[in-house]
Amino acid sequence: METAFQAELDQWEAYFGFVGTGAVTLAALLFVAVSLRLNIFRDENVADVKDFARLTLFCFLAPMVISGVALMPHEQPLAVAIPLFVLSVVGVAASMLIAREWVKLSQAGPIENRGFQPGQWKAWVYGGIVALAYLALSVAAVMLLAGAGIAFVFLAAVEGWLLLAGTVNAWIMLTNAGGT
Repeated sequence: METAFQAELDQWEAYFGFVGTGAVTLAALLFVAVSLRLNIFRDENVADVKDFARLTLFCFLAPMVISGVALMPHEQPLAVAIPLFVLSVVGVAASMLIAREWVKLSQAGPIENRGFQPGQWKAWVYGGIVALAYLALSVAAVMLLAGAGIAFVFLAAVEGWLLLAGTVNAWIMLTNAGGT
């Protein structure tokens, strides 16, 4: 006998397939774009580009994982909630590590260039937006466990948030990285 959770999840199957495919495509395009400009990753003047690329890749990998988990057969919400919690923790930790790298990079160089740099706030904003999206995954997991009817709508919004953040990050990274 099919549970209410299984029936609800079945209704979202096409959506998760669509988003998963889109996330895979965006990740592949990121790999192509990065491989065309590999010299950027060797330039110390734009060393933060490597971290920004990681942040962008994580934004595309998360919806792929979410979609994959959602498309697997499940009988209980716990089978979806646990991977969402794990992904949330990993995503927040990765965002914090990347933010730490940005801070270390901004502190490098001559003493007169140390401290808060103009434009550094942008890095914190981008990192914060992504970290909040990963925290929202925890909220989605709790909503699924609580049986909230809007849980899948919220999860869909979080996936869209991550894809949008990743796309914006990729655009910023590729247009402002410099190099040839």
